[in-house]
Amino acid sequence: MSVRASACICVALGGGAVAAPVQGIVGIHDHFTDPDLFLDQIEAAGQRGWVTTAVGIGDNPSNFSGDNFSNVTSRGHTVICRVNYGFFDPGNLPATGTIPLPARYDEFATRCANFAVATAANMGAPVSTPLHWQIGNETNVQSEFPWSSATNRYTYVTPEDYADCYRQVYNAIKAARPNDVVLPQALSPYAGPLPATDFAGVPVDALPINWFEYQYRMMSAIAASGPVDGISIHAGSRGYAFGSASDANRIQAGGAAGLNLPFGSANIEEWLMYATPPSLWGLPAYTTETNGLTFWDGTGPGAEPSFTTVPVYQAGYLQALFTRVNAWNLNVARSGMPAYHCFNLYRWAPFDGWGLEGYAAGTPAQQSVYSQIMGTDLAASLAPGHVAPFPGIAASSAVPPGSVISQGAAVQASSQFDANSAPARAVDGVITGSQKWASANAGLEHWLRVDLGAERPVTGFRVHHAQAGGESASFNTRMFRVESAPSASGPWSVECASFNYAYPSGATSSVTNFAFPSSRQLRHIRLWITDGGDSDSIARIPEFQVVADSDPSTQIIENADFNAAIMSGAWSRRTDGAGQSGDDHYAITAGTGANSIEWRPVLFNHVYEVSVRHPASPSHVSDAEFTVHHAHGSETIAVDQQSNGGTWVSLGTFVFEAGRHGHVELTDESGDAGNFVVADAVRFVPVSVAPAQAWESYH
Repeated sequence: MSVRASACICVALGGGAVAAPVQGIVGIHDHFTDPDLFLDQIEAAGQRGWVTTAVGIGDNPSNFSGDNFSNVTSRGHTVICRVNYGFFDPGNLPATGTIPLPARYDEFATRCANFAVATAANMGAPVSTPLHWQIGNETNVQSEFPWSSATNRYTYVTPEDYADCYRQVYNAIKAARPNDVVLPQALSPYAGPLPATDFAGVPVDALPINWFEYQYRMMSAIAASGPVDGISIHAGSRGYAFGSASDANRIQAGGAAGLNLPFGSANIEEWLMYATPPSLWGLPAYTTETNGLTFWDGTGPGAEPSFTTVPVYQAGYLQALFTRVNAWNLNVARSGMPAYHCFNLYRWAPFDGWGLEGYAAGTPAQQSVYSQIMGTDLAASLAPGHVAPFPGIAASSAVPPGSVISQGAAVQASSQFDANSAPARAVDGVITGSQKWASANAGLEHWLRVDLGAERPVTGFRVHHAQAGGESASFNTRMFRVESAPSASGPWSVECASFNYAYPSGATSSVTNFAFPSSRQLRHIRLWITDGGDSDSIARIPEFQVVADSDPSTQIIENADFNAAIMSGAWSRRTDGAGQSGDDHYAITAGTGANSIEWRPVLFNHVYEVSVRHPASPSHVSDAEFTVHHAHGSETIAVDQQSNGGTWVSLGTFVFEAGRHGHVELTDESGDAGNFVVADAVRFVPVSVAPAQAWESYH
């Protein structure tokens, strides 16, 4: 199978020595007590992993102390240090809160920067080596609210307040250590809305919104104020049976929107799909905690609804969990959504009922769980060697070019409301409220499946919601995705998704457009709806349009496009190339041709001029070998990547057959030892020799 990514490009230092690159996505929470037994297994699998740690540092700007995580980083693993103002301690109230009150954000930011500089010095990490910081934790949980001595009250932290705190800390750390990775907090899944309460008689503000709204507003406010280095997630299942890792339960959550939200492991995907603004989809995602609501042995908190499966850890759960995470990551090339770079189990240290280290000598049930995880399931989870992929390119919101090809196509649906709401109404070319597909008023998820009859060069989709047909905007679809599959029975892959709801206004769009960066060869298409509107559980779609190229068009294939795939080798992703096409380019040290990358557009029976692009540098090779595979065979052309940067360099004009057979391949073969071969983008421009008969004679 072709592989689209190499190891995640992160480096950590310990004791002054450069550690190995992080390769895997498996990690654990806590650097103290030392998680050496857990890390031993990651290393035995030939990988390096991740460790979440948490510190409380206060907000004294004159405090220049730090910490030291060399027990982890010296082994090649990467630490994500969660920097808190303080911790909630039920035995020592009032608590301080995970971030301070707004009046102290500036002092807290200075203290965080001091801590980062001191910690880096303790670990021997120069400014050029990135360390990872996460600012605060779960301010959508009342126990993490800061306490005000002036009012003797725990004060609600709005998403916008948190964004202000993050921005000040981000700026302070970056001023001192510009290459460090500064992450926002992760939120607690399933939390909110919650009424006002008290802790030991001290009043606590209400939490007025649900976890999805908090995440979306928080990340939107952060993005509006400046850059952000990644997305932090706390993802969990509700139990530990094998099936819990694929739990798709949903609830109608509270809050102003009343959204139909995942109430199980579907949070793994939907935190990123719907609760993260699309402008941030190119960022890496980091799950710094994952666990079930109960402890691993089934005791403790987390009273479960009747639908919940076994709360005690069951054999195979860990493998199923990481299989699901990897499946999401493999789909990132298609969807352009964030990829998970780590997925850290909560937790190792025996500081609460989730601490696995304490299970080794705990109750018989705990010893059984420890034996299963540490003796079998962790190693089995590591065996596939799951890695984080390079980011993809998401479909844009532009109107897709081409012609509607879904009208009159074979169509099926999960249900229909009545005889006048048949699925065929969604592909009949008529956009009215009286001529639509409407699902039954049952369940929270609905789907519409279209068969195009054959693979077609699809450029995107147009989803017309209820308002487009003249109905109330309250009936507009709010959370949905479009998927594709090689057959009607799957397997299904996410092509694009939309959260069609604006905070705080509640406005929705009547039409949602998706335009791919280049056309894709698709046949079976499914519209999957998880929230059909705020009035009932009925999905209403007047028209679902699949759009495709009807004539040859220019195709520009970026590295991050789904139509480009790394076939072999540890290509590195770079974002700093002057003259590069798009947001990045890939590079690899000159070799013998064993490593390659290829670009496979969807073409017509036609003649195309093929060109390539690259950033120029003296460190690049002068003889990069591009091979064009066309209808007549193949031809290799050498390109000087030390010059002509930022321009399209023609490889020539070639005849191609319809489909994805024709492609361009670049290998690492070069005579310039020590220099870099660069992969950036390839362009296919149709040449005007081209009605079908002209192509046939040319061919």
